[in-house]
Amino acid sequence: MTAIAGFEFRGTAFLYGDIIATAPVHPGFPHVEVPTYLSDDGSGPISGGRGVSGLYQKIILLSESCAIACTGRVDEIVSIIHEFRKLPSEKLTGTVMLRMLEEDTELKIYDVGVIILTVEDSKPVITAHNVTQIDSALFENAVAAGSGVEAFEKYLYMYGENPLGEIAEDEIVVYGTCAVLFQFSLLLHHEFNKQDFSDTFYDHFGGGYELIAFYDGKLQKINNALYVFCKGLINSDGFLSVDTPSLLIKQEHIDSELYIRSVHTTHKSHNESADILSDRTFLIPPIHHINAKSQVVTETPIELTGEFLCLIVDVEYPDNHVARIPYIRKFSSPTSLAEQAFHPEVAGDKLSFQWQEKISNELPGYLIRALDHWHSN
Repeated sequence: MTAIAGFEFRGTAFLYGDIIATAPVHPGFPHVEVPTYLSDDGSGPISGGRGVSGLYQKIILLSESCAIACTGRVDEIVSIIHEFRKLPSEKLTGTVMLRMLEEDTELKIYDVGVIILTVEDSKPVITAHNVTQIDSALFENAVAAGSGVEAFEKYLYMYGENPLGEIAEDEIVVYGTCAVLFQFSLLLHHEFNKQDFSDTFYDHFGGGYELIAFYDGKLQKINNALYVFCKGLINSDGFLSVDTPSLLIKQEHIDSELYIRSVHTTHKSHNESADILSDRTFLIPPIHHINAKSQVVTETPIELTGEFLCLIVDVEYPDNHVARIPYIRKFSSPTSLAEQAFHPEVAGDKLSFQWQEKISNELPGYLIRALDHWHSN
């Protein structure tokens, strides 16, 4: 199964989904490696008799004004995408595509969920087939499908359900993007921490997540997101410290391919470097490409920086309880993130990591305020 979702927000819209496909495990099952999962033998997670059979891009840009996300059997998803790709550009509308799903002799028997995001009369429109409607005071026309519906609804609610005041027009896309990356960060963190026992793997979705947004008059995949997962500690004197990362995940699209670089490290307190357990870069194709198959590449084109920073800090107290605090920020460029936050670098089997002055000054206060809010709730 899988997890896809979409919503509209103040004149813009978003479409997103995970990357794994599963199948029943059998003798000789070809386990596919997963960015958030680390094992000694290179295998993937197994839950309920199913394992990861592939990694795919499951949200597809058909044009600058049309994108779709599907959940269900891979072969049926591929058939739907191929039928939609035959349509001339003027027919790539929510009404036409929904009619095909409901009336086409072959397509209507498929047990699939489909979310269609189109730009019509210069406005984004979400059209959906076989999905769950999600009530939200903050986001409009929110829908989801697949085995991950409950998780997406939970994290969408966690981001905030109180309608906001005025947001500058040029900040609306950034706000909505950060709302989605907030969800992705917590889902990835959960998989990393729980491994085989994570709710996502148990429900047969996860591994990584993609996002399409409407901005600058067209639909585009959000690129250059860097996820960083750290441990923090509040000692008996109330002093807060944050350690080097235990996991870094960088996502970047190059042409039609998605690359995800995943760096797992050992945890070392109060140290600006860490030992690397695994440094893998995954090349993930669109699901409809012929003989589409993900692979772990030997040479990575991915640097550990980006425009969107998704930092998750697990702050541990002297009594051992842990507060999980997300810190999501948009930077003007990868260079800006490197100069203002950090620029992790791999040299041999070591990860070099140093907090820059700006984030060193800002992050402690942000975490303390977030912890106060966490305790008040």
